[in-house]
Amino acid sequence: MAAVPSLFSQEMPAFMAQGTPKQFHFSPYSDNGGSIVAVAGNDFVVIASDSRLTTGYSIYTREQSKLFKLSDKCVLGSGGCWCDILTFTRFLEARMKVRLRRSQNL
Repeated sequence: MAAVPSLFSQEMPAFMAQGTPKQFHFSPYSDNGGSIVAVAGNDFVVIASDSRLTTGYSIYTREQSKLFKLSDKCVLGSGGCWCDILTFTRFLEARMKVRLRRSQNL
């Protein structure tokens, strides 16, 4: 009869052999930073943002605006996870185009 290999007879991976537990963490989201400020008065609005796109101590670019013109009277300022910002602004632009076309067909 052949011997059945035991799970415990195999060598442990190097990170487990040291005796201290290790925690591995993966997050698909990255906070790319960003600051946006807006001031509104009776007959004016001013909105401004920084232009630096970062992750941790790494600077990807110093020339990335975080302001998006949605219409002649609407500007979106957003900071945080850059991929989410781009997806959200593209979604808004598509929805606005659909509504504009529907209103023109009425």
